Formats: sequence, structure tokens, C-alpha cells
Amino acid sequence: MTRLRELCGIYSDLFKSVNGIRPSLSGLTEAELESRIAALSERSAQQIEAQKSEQEASISIFEGIVKEVVKTGAQDRATAIRWLMAAEGCSDTPSGRDEFEFNNKLPCGYLRGN
Repeated sequence: MTRLRELCGIYSDLFKSVNGIRPSLSGLTEAELESRIAALSERSAQQIEAQKSEQEASISIFEGIVKEVVKTGAQDRATAIRWLMAAEGCSDTPSGRDEFEFNNKLPCGYLRGN
């Protein structure tokens, strides 16, 4: 594999990760690709950090709600979560938990084991 082809693959994957679509790569040189990869890497890191902060805030809000539901009558945390899921129309199945996590901006797999 040539260096240009390797850079094209890296840039295309990184661009898709950041922007959701694949870029046009025609006519780009190694130097241009390296420069664009560096800029996208920075942007990707910023997006990851923002997503992490958003998820931490979502977890904090969610856990506060769970505590309130327990205070108002749920027997325990697991029951409170089931009640919250039912209130949103999400079933107590793996796909229902995935949907609930997505709707509440929780990290994927957060409710595993609950």
C-alpha cells in the first residue's frame, strides 16, 4: 500500500467519523492529506470531549431523577428505572434499554445489569 493510499484511508475514515459522510479525495497530495488529518484529529478530539461532558451531565440528571423516584415510592433503583422506562414506553429488554439510553443521552450500555 502506498503512503498516499494509506493517508486517503485515514482521512476518509476520520472525516466520516467527524462529519457523517465520506469526502471527495481526488487530487489531494500527501501534504494536503496530512494537514487535513491533523486538523480533523483536533476537531474529533473536541467532539469526543464535548460528548463526554454531555454524557456526564446526562448521567447526573438521570441519577437525580432515579433518586427522586425511589423517594416517591419505588422499592429500589432497579424498580425506579423500570418505572421510568415504562413511562417512556420502553420495554425492559436489551433493545428497550438501548432506546431509553439513547433518548436520555446516556452512554451505550449504561443500564446493563439494572
